[in-house]
Amino acid sequence: MASHERQVTLHIYTFAGVGGRTNSILSSLSLGLHHSGVEVSGREFSFNDGGVFQSRPHECTRGDEPQCVLKESKFLGVHVGSTNEFNGVLNELRRAFPPGSYSLTGKNCNHFADAFCRALVGCGIPSYVNRAASYGRWLNFGNKGYQIGDGASSEAPKAKPAKTDPNRSKKKELTEHQKMLLERIRNGATDKS
Repeated sequence: MASHERQVTLHIYTFAGVGGRTNSILSSLSLGLHHSGVEVSGREFSFNDGGVFQSRPHECTRGDEPQCVLKESKFLGVHVGSTNEFNGVLNELRRAFPPGSYSLTGKNCNHFADAFCRALVGCGIPSYVNRAASYGRWLNFGNKGYQIGDGASSEAPKAKPAKTDPNRSKKKELTEHQKMLLERIRNGATDKS
């Protein structure tokens, strides 16, 4: 199997549907409401109640009524591995983040982005990106909340669904390091090492 280098970039967005002043105030308290997606090989991956999906990079910022405004993009590293290894990581996360499992405070797009980045490059997303969800969980808030993409709540316009690779079920090979990272994610590991 040939290894490939894939740049991994985190895109952090603010919601267009949340008042600019409200989000500005929350951001000044490091509690901004954010959507995130992970770009790899010209595709952006994210998560909502419809499950893991992919789109063109910055898709949620396009159209007559954009869902999001790009706040920043952060290069997080390079994933080195075969196509099968990459697809194996993605398939494991599709199982860990299945359709219907979205929770604003417990399993949202930022939780997915953090798990995906950890599995691909060994580091997570900046803590401020999902801080509001952490406080919300502490205060016992939850439910579906505001989501981006196909399968999302009805308040948000839908992105086009991702095309499914017909050979996806054949691509399940993970490296030992990736298996270890995914196991730590499943067990709720929170350290950054």
